[in-house]
Amino acid sequence: MYEIDNRRIGKHLNQLIKRSYPSVRQFAIAYLHCRYEDGKNSVESSKLDIQEIMNMQNRMSQIINGNKAIQITDIPIFCELLGTSAEDILSGGIYCKDTEYRTTNYSIAHCYDSKQWEWYIHREDKPFLNPDEFNMTVIDYALEAENYALLKHLMDKRYIWFVGNDRCDYTLGFGAGTSIKRRGIGELDLLDVDLKTKDNLRYKMIALAVEHKDIDMLKRLRAREVPSFYNVNTAVIMGNNSKELSYSDNVNEMINSIVHSDNTVMSYFFEEFEIECSLKFNHTFMFPYAGKVLEGLIKLNRVTYCKRYLNKAIHHNQSIKKEIQKAIDEAAEWYKNTYSKHYGYTEDMIMHDINREIYIDTKAGDLITHCVYTYTGLRKQFYYSNLIHVNARSKDDEVQYLIDELNNSYLYFIDLVNDKGKSHV
Repeated sequence: MYEIDNRRIGKHLNQLIKRSYPSVRQFAIAYLHCRYEDGKNSVESSKLDIQEIMNMQNRMSQIINGNKAIQITDIPIFCELLGTSAEDILSGGIYCKDTEYRTTNYSIAHCYDSKQWEWYIHREDKPFLNPDEFNMTVIDYALEAENYALLKHLMDKRYIWFVGNDRCDYTLGFGAGTSIKRRGIGELDLLDVDLKTKDNLRYKMIALAVEHKDIDMLKRLRAREVPSFYNVNTAVIMGNNSKELSYSDNVNEMINSIVHSDNTVMSYFFEEFEIECSLKFNHTFMFPYAGKVLEGLIKLNRVTYCKRYLNKAIHHNQSIKKEIQKAIDEAAEWYKNTYSKHYGYTEDMIMHDINREIYIDTKAGDLITHCVYTYTGLRKQFYYSNLIHVNARSKDDEVQYLIDELNNSYLYFIDLVNDKGKSHV
């Protein structure tokens, strides 16, 4: 038995449409064409009324967003166009009869029987390791179906992992992989490659862990981190060559799930954390999508959460300012004692030399680096972190005050980088 959940139905329909149609508009046209044919009044798609297409496209958008329910007359057309059953649609992908009486990646991903999972995993022909005719693996389908029980089982048994133990593998992703043995040479078993090259799957798993309020799983997934944090270095940031921060559908779904989460989950994502970056230095970061989460909270007018977590972000930016200002002060003192006395350097010349070593890579999540010689004997000091800002406004005066304070703390560094010749001591 299953309950009718318009939000889940809409989400599942969106996934089914994406698999078969280039856009919701094309699906709306196909729907109208099919409806006319069923009514014995066949018409070419090109002759459909534009307003009618727009109305159907808008209705589909409302259904996908969970704001409207599908109608009984929709169901047979949806089933025909999407190649699925009424049970699959109405249950939001939870319940699906296997009409072909054979076990597939899709049916296993929608199954809640651990014995069936284990049998499928250990089959000699290894279907679990390979995509089906739609280029979808069990993991793809399980994430799509939000079968958290199956995914957690696979992780707990170490059949799959989204985060590996060797940080040398933290490049395209976090060294994801599988322990399920491949077949002999010449057989293509692709799941391990798929996991390693698709960090995007981890974001989908994070969204599911957020919805289940599973903090332990979030920690296992390194949910606050991105692989580029482990490989950050001054040369990369200086050249604006850091990996661009992703905003895929799975990332946006993760952000949305956090925005709608409770205080326990939200607190996890707004805690600062340390990472050992290049040259074995530990550096402090904050969740790189924190700004987008804050924008979502502001849009939903979750005032209490806005105040609490805007203050967290402000504290993070101010901590960076304090650390960099301390390094600037130390370097300036050393420069003055050395270069002003012996080479006639002015204060502006000194500050130009110091400030030109500050760089921000905005496309990579506002990564910031500063490297200076300290006055205690030409020791090169490296500093890496990431800045937070938001593009949103609030009708609440106190929230707007905090938004302005956060953005001003961010603009301080932007001005510093854009105006490196001036003194900021």
